Amino acid sequence: MQKINPIAIPPEEKFVVGESDMHFFFNRPQRVPSGVLMYCMQGEAKITIDLKNSRIRTDSCILLMPNTILMFSEASSDFKMMFFAFSHELIDEISFRMDIRFFHFLKENPIFNHLSDLNIEEIKRWFEAVRYNYEDKENIFRSTIIKNRLQNALLEICDKGQRTQSQLPYDNLNRKNSIFHKFISLLQTYGNEQHEVSFYADKLCISTRYLSAITRAVANRSAKEIIDQWTLLMIKIMLQSTDLTIQEIAYSLQFHDQSYMGRFFKKYTGDSPAAYRKKRN
Repeated sequence: MQKINPIAIPPEEKFVVGESDMHFFFNRPQRVPSGVLMYCMQGEAKITIDLKNSRIRTDSCILLMPNTILMFSEASSDFKMMFFAFSHELIDEISFRMDIRFFHFLKENPIFNHLSDLNIEEIKRWFEAVRYNYEDKENIFRSTIIKNRLQNALLEICDKGQRTQSQLPYDNLNRKNSIFHKFISLLQTYGNEQHEVSFYADKLCISTRYLSAITRAVANRSAKEIIDQWTLLMIKIMLQSTDLTIQEIAYSLQFHDQSYMGRFFKKYTGDSPAAYRKKRN
């Protein structure tokens, strides 16, 4: 049976609300074109967001901006999330009122694991309200109401997060995290064409050695390992979600030829690209 993406937004909508065990994303990295606000109703799981691994549990809140790469793994049997996915178009409609630093903060801090009981109750009430509005399809102001609810939620989440963040001492680890996220952002922009550490180090105006020291401190992996993992993720996503031939995928990711990409892929997965595609379809 083909897995269905629970947070895929129907063509006629700008948003979708629901509950899911997120099985579609289990050990299956996917680029999510929409933004998503998620609340963990029960259970726990490992979540990978743009190559960075974290753990979430009951009452964790997650906010992803469009084009994030998402994967779940190691979930408990009772794991379930409530979600509100919103289109890039919808976020564009409200973002002109917000400081660009707001979105930078959200990109670097997508998970909130330490919410107070009051914050948790606010989030639950917010989801109840937005779900009611989502299901009330006859309401002529439905889109406007949901857009306003989304904007209010973003502002509330950022306020709580920044207040928590401001209580933490600004030390060298914060600088390393900032550089790490800039590195991941550069990977999202150039990763299909650029596979060398030196390219990203030059963009960040630091040495290749310092970049790898930072990635090891933050993610326990060298910069080259992260670049290779990113490339592997792109191959998997293209194999799973496009009809491109393996040769076309190899060329789009700047491999010398299909055979070279095949050896690279098999080194990490144990499967050829063709075998991997057959298993996942």
